[in-house]
Amino acid sequence: MSHSWLEVVGAVLALGGFGFGLYEYAIAQRWKKAEYAAGLLLRLSEDPVLNTCCRTLDWSSRTLPLPERFRLNAGELTFDHSWSTLVDGMKPETEKRSFSRPHEIYRDLFDHFFAYLEEVNHSINIGLIDREQVSSIRYWLEQIAAPRFANESPFHGFITHYGYSGVQELMTKLGVHFRKAA
Repeated sequence: MSHSWLEVVGAVLALGGFGFGLYEYAIAQRWKKAEYAAGLLLRLSEDPVLNTCCRTLDWSSRTLPLPERFRLNAGELTFDHSWSTLVDGMKPETEKRSFSRPHEIYRDLFDHFFAYLEEVNHSINIGLIDREQVSSIRYWLEQIAAPRFANESPFHGFITHYGYSGVQELMTKLGVHFRKAA
């Protein structure tokens, strides 16, 4: 009898240890998800290209630093941001055949920004993060969908034409929709 009692106690202790291990694992996974999500959001301020995109979305016009990777020469340190140039530069090639240097800058900047948003969406899709953990990105999606400085979004055609479906999925997940022209 005492032998079976020891087996029961051993089994209960083993099961308790297993349960505690699962609990610790779940906490660690939650922490890793939060850490990864925080890193994604931090990139908006630390990545010079993403930061420049955010600044263009927040200002109607302004001289901005040109991220080093887009400079054609050592003297090209800044560019003059204006919404009219941005709107023109975001037109798909089916609407505009050639692009000036300022247009190229916007296209390169926002290609990088949309690829980043696709990564955020993919991270949600595969369960690396929860959408609530990156919900502050909603502000930038709203500026893409319904910018303060334009009657309609200059990004809708670009996103659609160049196949950034993950950006549209992310917008839907966070309740953001493109504003239609007035």
